[in-house]
Amino acid sequence: MLTGALFGAVFVRHAPICYPPAIALVMIILGAVPSHILGKPDSAWSTPGLARPPGREKREMKT
Repeated sequence: MLTGALFGAVFVRHAPICYPPAIALVMIILGAVPSHILGKPDSAWSTPGLARPPGREKREMKT
């Protein structure tokens, strides 16, 4: 992390002013797109009904 911080500080000081915000925007997009896709409520990995193997129905509790 220290190396990244030092590189970022040098980059801010010696690069054109538009580069650091552009890199930050790209990094935010790279994190937001997968979060948006994986965070959908109807995702296969988050739907309990789809996680069961085929042929195994949900059993009701008998009282």
